[in-house]
Amino acid sequence: MSSTRSPKGTGFRAATVVGGMAEGAQLNALRRGAQVIIATPGRLCDFLDRRLAT
Repeated sequence: MSSTRSPKGTGFRAATVVGGMAEGAQLNALRRGAQVIIATPGRLCDFLDRRLAT
């Protein structure tokens, strides 16, 4: 479910970041330059606490 893609017609790159799924693909999606992040609160706080996302 984690991905970086441009929502059709927006020109933005979006990434999904959710708990219960492997972190690797989600981190890669963020590192590819997501401009919009759709996240569950727990996983986002986890990434921020560990300084994996800024």
